[in-house]
Order: sequence, then structure tokens, then C-alpha cells
Amino acid sequence: PGANRDDGVATAAALASSKSLGKLVELDLNYRDIGDEGLRILANSKAFPALRRLKVAACGLTIRGVKVPLAYWKVLAWK
Repeated sequence: PGANRDDGVATAAALASSKSLGKLVELDLNYRDIGDEGLRILANSKAFPALRRLKVAACGLTIRGVKVPLAYWKVLAWK
């Protein structure tokens, strides 16, 4: 992980700590290098109660990193 991954994780952390995204239905993070760590941060956040679609193409995710968030976000359509 380099600077792009660090920036991606920082972006995920900023989104996860937001108090104003409660009505967000779709979040497009395609090509934002959040990696497994960033996805874990988002999955553990309560900032997105209305989220139904999370786009994470080319985000540096691994199968291992996706398994746990999938358990939390069963209703999401992953793209």
C-alpha cells in the first residue's frame, strides 16, 4: 500500500465518521483505493443506515476482506 491506499483509507474514515450521510442510498467508491481496511472501516460505521448500493470496483479489495462486510450488509447490491 502506498500513498493512494493511504488516501483511500483516509477517505473511508472520513465518510464513516460523517454525521450527514444518513439518507445516502448509493455510494460510489469505484477506483478509490480503499482496500480491505477501508471497507472494514465503512462496514463498522453507523453513518449509512439508508445505504443500499455500494460500488467498489477496482478498490484493491481481496476475497478475505469482502467476506465480513458482506455479512453485515446483506441488503446491498455490490457492484
